[in-house]
Amino acid sequence: GEPIVLAHLITKPSHSIINQAFDSRLRLDARPVNADGFGVGKPVTNTYPPKKKYYGNEVID
Repeated sequence: GEPIVLAHLITKPSHSIINQAFDSRLRLDARPVNADGFGVGKPVTNTYPPKKKYYGNEVID
């Protein structure tokens, strides 16, 4: 399909996650809003080797 802007996917639909968070009529129960947020992930092709983590003088892979 055609590429779309991520912001349009999140904010434009009539039942977007933004509208669901603030419009209590869209929630199925009367509990308060979970304002922790939400996440969006995108797989990437990384050509760089993973960074090594150091703890003192010890290298942790």
